[in-house]
Amino acid sequence: MNRLLGNLRVDFRRAFFSFGFLLAVVGMSAALFFSASTEGQAIVYDNGGDVLYLYRVAHLQGFSMLSIIFATLPYAISFCTDWNNQFIRSAVIRTNIKSYGISKVFTTALAGGSAVALGEVLFILLLRLHFPLVDRQSPFFQNAASDQVYGSLLSGGDFTAYFASKILISFFAAAFFAVLALWISTYLTNVFVTLASPILSYYFLLIFTRRIGLPQWCDLQRVLYGTFSAGKPVFSLLYSIFFLTFLCTLMGIMIVRQIKRRLEHG
Repeated sequence: MNRLLGNLRVDFRRAFFSFGFLLAVVGMSAALFFSASTEGQAIVYDNGGDVLYLYRVAHLQGFSMLSIIFATLPYAISFCTDWNNQFIRSAVIRTNIKSYGISKVFTTALAGGSAVALGEVLFILLLRLHFPLVDRQSPFFQNAASDQVYGSLLSGGDFTAYFASKILISFFAAAFFAVLALWISTYLTNVFVTLASPILSYYFLLIFTRRIGLPQWCDLQRVLYGTFSAGKPVFSLLYSIFFLTFLCTLMGIMIVRQIKRRLEHG
């Protein structure tokens, strides 16, 4: 346990106090602003609108997909760095392979998820300086409240719960892609491949899961967006969290095994 905690302290410092983490937070927020920029200008001109509408618009545009890349920036390339610089051997000697691998997986997931989530929080807080959080009189409110899964939170006046649910889903989805990138990096120790792999994997997984006709409870798109069950926001949220955590755990086990295999075979 002491070895694991020691690794976590080192990895946390490297991840959360890195330029990559700051870039991911600011980049995520900037991508959302860019996505909503046209609508934002129109709303300012018309002197209306709210944060809810701009948040939804931002996530409907393609630039919000950059969250998959931003999730990898804080720490997904850490194994590549350690392996290419041969820092991994001294790190493993001080602790052990299992502690080293578990620490890498946990830190990568937490840093990647936190960067994307904080980027969304920053986006909301900056918008809040100029717009109300939710305008019930807005013609867009009824459209948002009719959302089959999370609309009930809005219609019930639980605005904070609505945004918190959306940000939590973004956190776990980003954590999943960050760990996926880390897993790929244990096979292909190239920084650029690691950074590009999540976005390519996303489209591949969507096409693959649709082609083989997986049941609804395995629908990756529903899981990543937390839209598993209509009219049940809490259940949908918890299901996505559980499913993505389970996938991260499985990848974590395979990451530790692959790190051990690479060290044993040079």
